[in-house]
Amino acid sequence: MAMNPSTNIQRFAGLKRLAGLKRLATATHVVLLLAGAGLFSETASQAQAQDKDEAMVHFKRGVTLYAERNFSAALTEFKRAYDMAPSFRIRYNLGVTKLALHDYAGAMREFRRYLSDGGADVDPSRKASVETELERLRDRVGSLVVRTNVERAEIRIDDDVVGTSPLAEPILVSIGRRRLTVSAEGYVARTELLEITGAEERTITIQLEEGASDAPPLMDEAELREFVRSESSGAVDLAAARRRVLATSIVTSALAAGALTSFVFAILTNNKLNDELEQDVADPEVVRDRTDETERWALAADILGAAAVVSGGFMVWAVVQHRRARRAAAKQRENTAASLSVGPGGLRFEGRF
Repeated sequence: MAMNPSTNIQRFAGLKRLAGLKRLATATHVVLLLAGAGLFSETASQAQAQDKDEAMVHFKRGVTLYAERNFSAALTEFKRAYDMAPSFRIRYNLGVTKLALHDYAGAMREFRRYLSDGGADVDPSRKASVETELERLRDRVGSLVVRTNVERAEIRIDDDVVGTSPLAEPILVSIGRRRLTVSAEGYVARTELLEITGAEERTITIQLEEGASDAPPLMDEAELREFVRSESSGAVDLAAARRRVLATSIVTSALAAGALTSFVFAILTNNKLNDELEQDVADPEVVRDRTDETERWALAADILGAAAVVSGGFMVWAVVQHRRARRAAAKQRENTAASLSVGPGGLRFEGRF
């Protein structure tokens, strides 16, 4: 049965208004999603700033411990600060702390990294001071080449792992009595006591014999979990909180991007529908197709928008949990002046990361 042209135009006009309402609803979703995307950007920036804040806590604690001549504890704090916010400036503090511990080889490595990583950013006077210290350290370290009959054997100097065989370059070793240990799975570990003199270059060959290793057994998985839980629960919780923030932020952003894309296509198809309706004689089939396509894109935008809102709620929850974990990890925050730093001759200003 043929349709009345005036009835068709009225029906099409009603469909046009319906499409306009869906476009308005979708636009509202997009506005909310863009606001959520702004929150995600701000959250990511806050997380980075929080990492630097926590690194500064460890940094300042290390300065305080160094001033108290608790060099071993200070070294631990400086290492943690570097892990959280790597900076060539912290390399300098690591170097002077190892120097105070008479770890001459370690100090030389840190000072070299300080100069190479810092490059042109190193203060000229500080650079001259470090180069002078490096020259003085040359007489306090030796060079050791270790050869063994087993590839990928672990090489330790005084319980510190320095590499695996074959070594790419000689090992820097502090002068004095050093304990060299070479071990590999399926072989009996060998330990040698060495007397290292300043500027000495020595080559030593270690032959490993097959057999059961006499090394103490490693922790099993359950013991390791318990150790991590008891010794560093705050750090583990904080890391998990960061992962939740990152995961929910990525999901929310992806859903928001999908909703925005669907919204754009809904606008384009709705514009085509309007163009068809403005013609003197509208083609009912074309109008119906344009209407269906517009509704599909609008529906997709609505669904993705709703999912993004839900995901955004989880993201807000993750941010709150991250902030709680950060406060818990920083319970022992110390109010040390940020202007203090460590230098070979005393304390210096060193507060940037």
